Amino acid sequence: MAKSQYAQVPRLQPEISRWMLDHADISAIPEKNRARDLAYLRGERQLTVPQLESLSRRLHLPMSYFLASAPPDEDFPILQYRTLGSTHTSMPSRELIDTITHMDDIQSWIQDQRLDARTDPLDFVGSFYQNMPVEDAADQVCSLLGVQRNWFTGYRHPRSAFDALRDLMSDLGVTTILGKRVGHSSNRPLLVHEFRAFAMCDSYAPLIFINANDTEGGQLFSLLHEFVHICLGMSNLTESNEMTTHYSLVSPEEQFCNAVAGEVLVPRQSFVQQWAETDHTEDLFLVCQQLSQDPYSCSVVVIARRALDLNLISPKDYCTVEEQARKRAQAEIQRKKSALSQKKPPINQNAITKRNLSERFIQMVAAGVASGTTTFTEAFRLTGTTNKSFFNLVEMAAGITL
Repeated sequence: MAKSQYAQVPRLQPEISRWMLDHADISAIPEKNRARDLAYLRGERQLTVPQLESLSRRLHLPMSYFLASAPPDEDFPILQYRTLGSTHTSMPSRELIDTITHMDDIQSWIQDQRLDARTDPLDFVGSFYQNMPVEDAADQVCSLLGVQRNWFTGYRHPRSAFDALRDLMSDLGVTTILGKRVGHSSNRPLLVHEFRAFAMCDSYAPLIFINANDTEGGQLFSLLHEFVHICLGMSNLTESNEMTTHYSLVSPEEQFCNAVAGEVLVPRQSFVQQWAETDHTEDLFLVCQQLSQDPYSCSVVVIARRALDLNLISPKDYCTVEEQARKRAQAEIQRKKSALSQKKPPINQNAITKRNLSERFIQMVAAGVASGTTTFTEAFRLTGTTNKSFFNLVEMAAGITL
């Protein structure tokens, strides 16, 4: 048999092999290569450089991980919040790890920029305490954002409310990034059942990431929920169970943040009055749906949750509404997928990237490039763009030509 013309990489070190077998998604390896690649991962054989490159792409793991002398350190502090009560959840996906890695990179860059500019630390970060009255905390959130307690009356859709609050948080120094997938990879979606959002707390560069595969009402709730975590001075990763009826399974911090976010979206005083004036002969889901659209701007589940917390409905009624909302959301997702499969509209990737990253962040990166404090390579990495797409993005978001 002729020798391979390609150089071979060494066998995996035992520690690296154990890490790979614990963390790698073996199902991602094609059946025809599985025996060979598994033997390599067990440290039993070598691979050629092209074979390792292929395996690296399949497993979404950097080449450097395979060639290192020690296992990689992916013990991000934020992952400690991936718990339900005191029980740790399953191992985080590569999609979640890669998203956290990218956001950590963005946060570090923003922090460096602000420190170099001798910016003062943000005094609202860590200004809340967990035992403060919920309505007082909601008042302070609205005061920080510069809005009245009935701010929601100016919006009739969660998306427009989300965009408005996101801009106000940006004015305070909070960067909010959205994403549906890792980079531009269509086969690496971020799963809502794994996480809805997370907050990375820092007194100079607080950052919120929102899983854009969640419903728009869910995204709005998560935005406020994570903002309250930042006000507490705590990082957080919100999984899909944050609205559970089982309080014993939710930490006191999560209960507080849920309550404050709910109070900002649906103030107790006005809600009790609205509930009393509503015709309850209708189906409960329709009642909650009506209130979620007028006078409030939130999800049906948030309305039901407020009613539950104020003892206006039973836990059983809440679960019924939540289940109906979940089924409707799934049906809407399927409807959109079906419509897209029949007629795929042209995708404006720059417009999507602009919304996901926000104009403010793109302008910051462009300013860094223009001043010479940020290289083009850094800018491409931070924004997930290439040479050409970066310049188009900057022109669209910032209105300038570099």
